[in-house]
Amino acid sequence: MARLRMPPAAGLKRALWFAPLLACGALAFWRMLLAMYGRVGYLYELEWMEGAMLQQVLRVVHGLPLYGEATLDFVPALYMPLYYWLAALSVSLFGENLLALRMVSVSAALGAHWLVYAIVRRVSGSALAGLAGIGLFAATYPHTAFWFDVARVDSLWTCLLAAAVYAMLRLREQPSPTRFVQLVVICLAAFAAKQATLFMMPFLALALLCWTGWGTVIRFTLVFTAAAAVLLVLLQWMTGGEFFFYAFRMAGTHGVTAFGFQRFGLDILFTVAFTVLLAALYPLLAPGRWREKAGWWALLAGFFCLSMLSRAYAGAFFNVLMPLHFCAVILATLTCAVLVERAMAGHWVRGLLAALALGLLTVETARHHYEPRAQWPTDATRQGYQQLLQRVAAVDGRVCFTAHGYLAWLAGKGFCAHNTQVTDLVTGSDPERAQRLRADARQKILTGYYAVIVLDREKELNDLGLQLSDIPYTVENIEYPQGPVQFPVNGRPPTLWLQYNGATLP
Repeated sequence: MARLRMPPAAGLKRALWFAPLLACGALAFWRMLLAMYGRVGYLYELEWMEGAMLQQVLRVVHGLPLYGEATLDFVPALYMPLYYWLAALSVSLFGENLLALRMVSVSAALGAHWLVYAIVRRVSGSALAGLAGIGLFAATYPHTAFWFDVARVDSLWTCLLAAAVYAMLRLREQPSPTRFVQLVVICLAAFAAKQATLFMMPFLALALLCWTGWGTVIRFTLVFTAAAAVLLVLLQWMTGGEFFFYAFRMAGTHGVTAFGFQRFGLDILFTVAFTVLLAALYPLLAPGRWREKAGWWALLAGFFCLSMLSRAYAGAFFNVLMPLHFCAVILATLTCAVLVERAMAGHWVRGLLAALALGLLTVETARHHYEPRAQWPTDATRQGYQQLLQRVAAVDGRVCFTAHGYLAWLAGKGFCAHNTQVTDLVTGSDPERAQRLRADARQKILTGYYAVIVLDREKELNDLGLQLSDIPYTVENIEYPQGPVQFPVNGRPPTLWLQYNGATLP
């Protein structure tokens, strides 16, 4: 493995080169930690699907199936199970709450930052470059809509993909059976966290081919494929044949859109364009033979296409950009490390290029300023939720929040199916399942199974094939005396209170 050669006597000069970027990066890292500190223990949702994730995790905790027949009480999500399993372990430490889930994400996000440092330092030989990489990655926090600490799978997934890159670098340095097995296990864990890992695997295999040769990549492909197949068979068997439908058939109904590709381009252009540009230069500047350079191209292409296609899917959010941010940060930082070493070797043109590269990254890191406390939940939102929970607790009977079932659970009423999962199923690839869900919903709603239904908007009822005029419920707007509740990351507040009135409809 070719590495940069960095004379130790030049340490002070190197520190001066990196000083502005390190300062901006340290500030970005501090802001990220401060924002996380003010909301990791928040009782309510930061993002509108956190409650659905809590429902899934609590099913693991209480020995209930994750995948099965859909009803209005529970519709399985279209995700792989690893995040739920790890979050269930976290529940044993932090209790049955969103904090337990967010601690998995926070731990994974910090782990990804450490892996950025470890990879950059391993390749460049410079701890300063590694620290600059940490700051650059922390600066992408607002570009993900402040997603690092959200109770969703993406931080864990990004951390596992980063760990796979690190394991590949270790394997190419010193091939051994232990390091080979570590790489396979990490890649399998990434797949168990998110299905999209399969799209990344050909690019990882191509990079591995460039760095280690045909023998290693063939063994890796065969072993990973066999292990993934065994995992899928076990999950299918453990779920009575239900897993494949939810994780693959239902997930596969999300199509890409031209607007999604346009959205991805704008995301990059207005946030991390300099970082991606410098990342694309690293394979040209990297030491070593053309095959080593091609390995870096394969990684960058894989992470770029992975995030681009994920962002192009209907309904995708900024969280899917996290893998690209990771890869772009490590390569951009390595580009700066190469340019600095060449500048220190003594040529004004090289010094100008190094100054330009570091200046661009420093500007990009500093220009997206945000106030960490502005990402904290407001007191008015907390009070609004408390008043709503008091009202829910006073209801005599079941309560269904179609988009925030955890609120009914907090009030002692139990969960019902999340609207996103309902929509995924009714628009999915199995009309018979969709019809059974609609029939179950119609029977429950028309007979007053739920004393109260709480909607964010009427569309959540429409997705079940019902209108407000079709059901025996009295509709009332929910008032928040302190102002409407807000979601620090993304989401809509509950707005419609439907009370069962027992009326006979025509």
